[in-house]
Amino acid sequence: MPFKIYCDGCQTLLYFGETPKAPYEIIEDNNGRCPKCARKLASEPISLEVKPMRELKLPLPSP
Repeated sequence: MPFKIYCDGCQTLLYFGETPKAPYEIIEDNNGRCPKCARKLASEPISLEVKPMRELKLPLPSP
């Protein structure tokens, strides 16, 4: 299942991958700020959204 992390300010994609990444790693990778809007990144999520794979329009894994 892919994981996506966005900036809460401008919705820039900060992380996309098959495995979750610790918030502090994403903050460190971006020097503590969103690369697009320069908003300070927080280690606590402001919002969390979980969608089924069908809504993401990804191919379903084969059995």
